[in-house]
Amino acid sequence: MAGLADPHGVDWNEVVPGVPDLGIVRSHHPEAFETIVAAEMKRTEQLEHAMEQLSFSEWLDRLHAEETIEASAKVYDQIERLESGRIWIERYWQIRNQKIANRLLHLAQANERIVCLYGAAHLPLLRQYLNESNQVEVMTRNDWNNEKECM
Repeated sequence: MAGLADPHGVDWNEVVPGVPDLGIVRSHHPEAFETIVAAEMKRTEQLEHAMEQLSFSEWLDRLHAEETIEASAKVYDQIERLESGRIWIERYWQIRNQKIANRLLHLAQANERIVCLYGAAHLPLLRQYLNESNQVEVMTRNDWNNEKECM
């Protein structure tokens, strides 16, 4: 598969004692949380509608556009503004992404290249953590496409 040896699971998604899950965040801030969810659902529906209107290649370009990635990550910025949401972001979301980045760095020690598939909302933190390590080069699909076009 794409010249890569074996798939490896790198996700971390466990319950952290003392950290509220999103259900608890929602119960503490029902109106604000529903507003966040409604906006994200609308954005997702727009992407789904675009999939019906665009070629697959054009849709992938839209899906991987920086604006789309920033919009996905914005949801977590909004959750962080809620009191119990801030706790969830600091003690779960950021930790989760750090653990994913650490697992990718561990794999990178033994591999020439790694293909990582994650939801767009993970990209800003994963890119930050991986770039800060100075151990790997992070290339998004768009980076790869732009490099390919320059050849």
